[in-house]
Amino acid sequence: MIQNFGKIDFVIANASISMNGRFEDTKPHYFKSVVDSNIYSVVMPLFSFLPHLKKSNGSFTIISSIAGLFGVPTASAYCMGKMALTALHQSLCAELSRYNVHLGIIYLGFTENDADKKTLAADGTLMLVPKRIKFIQLSQRYTANAILNMIFKRKKKSVLSLTGKLTNTLSRIAPYIIQALAKKSELKRG
Repeated sequence: MIQNFGKIDFVIANASISMNGRFEDTKPHYFKSVVDSNIYSVVMPLFSFLPHLKKSNGSFTIISSIAGLFGVPTASAYCMGKMALTALHQSLCAELSRYNVHLGIIYLGFTENDADKKTLAADGTLMLVPKRIKFIQLSQRYTANAILNMIFKRKKKSVLSLTGKLTNTLSRIAPYIIQALAKKSELKRG
């Protein structure tokens, strides 16, 4: 890229493995793989691109999830990885404050998936991502535009979707409500 264009203006770090399974049913090495994929898919590109972004006054955007705001049942490894990205973002915003580098984090809600998207089950097998209620999903186009808008406006943090905004607010002012909803959801699963 540098050879062709001479600089890098922005990087979007969006890669991870998700998992659907209870903690106690998950094999430790699969748990570690999910956590590592969520953290290092951001950290390693950041190591590589940060020197170039400092030169171009560029932007690095971390794609996180509302699961990084409050842990949900059957996704402990995924939530742990996404919450770690919040800590990384907070630390680096302070460290990079002397440079004109934009570091943003966006917490996605449910985004429509490709029909063949898969996730890990607790035993490590691949399974199709469970179907979600259509009205709570954001379109891929809407999500992509929100990410680009964040970069162009150099916003530090953005939370998408009504579910995400509600989770973000309640996790700060009334976390017991979200905890009760999570428990209720888990009890329904049996």
